[in-house]
Amino acid sequence: MSIFSSDLLDFGILDLLAQKDTVIHRINAMAKLLTTLIFIILVTSYNRYAILPLMPYFVFPVVLLVLADLPPRLILQKVLLAAPFTLFVGILNPFFDTTPMLQLGTIYITGGFVSFLSIFLRMLLCVTATLLLIATTPFHEICHSLRRLGIPKPFVAQLMLLHRYLFIIAQETSRLLQARDLRSFEGRGKELLYYIPMVGQLLLRSLNRAQRLHAAMLSRGSTGEIHILNPAPMGHTDIAFLIGWSSVFFIFRTDIPTHLLQKIGALFLR
Repeated sequence: MSIFSSDLLDFGILDLLAQKDTVIHRINAMAKLLTTLIFIILVTSYNRYAILPLMPYFVFPVVLLVLADLPPRLILQKVLLAAPFTLFVGILNPFFDTTPMLQLGTIYITGGFVSFLSIFLRMLLCVTATLLLIATTPFHEICHSLRRLGIPKPFVAQLMLLHRYLFIIAQETSRLLQARDLRSFEGRGKELLYYIPMVGQLLLRSLNRAQRLHAAMLSRGSTGEIHILNPAPMGHTDIAFLIGWSSVFFIFRTDIPTHLLQKIGALFLR
């Protein structure tokens, strides 16, 4: 199996994990979605030099990871896929912001390095929270909750179709790559020039499949609206989950956890 196929299979495992029956999986999708949105908003609301204030927020993904009985290694692998984008965003910060902010012995840490580390921590927190939401909630329930929150119907429909048929297009790509490998000898046929017709072939296959899919949906009376049979209302446990974690996040947003961490660090440095 190629690396492309194995990565695709790992992403499919997230959908299988969402079918588990744990205390986190049983929480209403709307409660988990709103909690994750509040978490991401508060994490991204700090200034660019914030590092220590972000540390308490790691409690949320760790607790969900344990209670939902999810494989930490798989989640970490998927989180690290976003690392190159973070490097692209903040890799130049240490070169432009050279103002010393911290001193460790004879080593000065500049503001650019601190801001780059802050960007990486935000990425780690936000991507992990999003992956945990997907790994504990069926994707159609997430889309249904987005629709109830007032997200436009075309956007939600496109998001749901993208998730459902991304694997089909990826399998087409995997077959194209496998066919290319079987016809390549001693490295020939793997030059960048040969990828151009492959991309065109993949585009034509995708367009043909999209047309057949659209015709099938119209023949079944689809209007783009997401329908779920007997959607579960939010119960007391779901409301407690939402209010409880939201309250914890707002406490983290104050200076109380930061002062506690500073005092604990000062005790260890004595």
